[in-house]
Amino acid sequence: MLGNRKVFVDTCIVMLKEKLALELYKSAQISLTQGAKIVSMDIYGFMALLSKNNIAVINDYDIESEVANAKRLLA
Repeated sequence: MLGNRKVFVDTCIVMLKEKLALELYKSAQISLTQGAKIVSMDIYGFMALLSKNNIAVINDYDIESEVANAKRLLA
């Protein structure tokens, strides 16, 4: 019984993190990289999650943000 409760709670946490990341990304409050970190996925997994939820993966905001992040990392 206790094991089932833990599985339920863990599943709810994953779902809430996904919902949070999707909503923040959709409203351009976080980048693709940040969204992937929230849901503990790589970028490609997060891109698949976005696509599954009919959210555009690439838009002007993301490109500019990702280029800026890349430049910061390479500096």
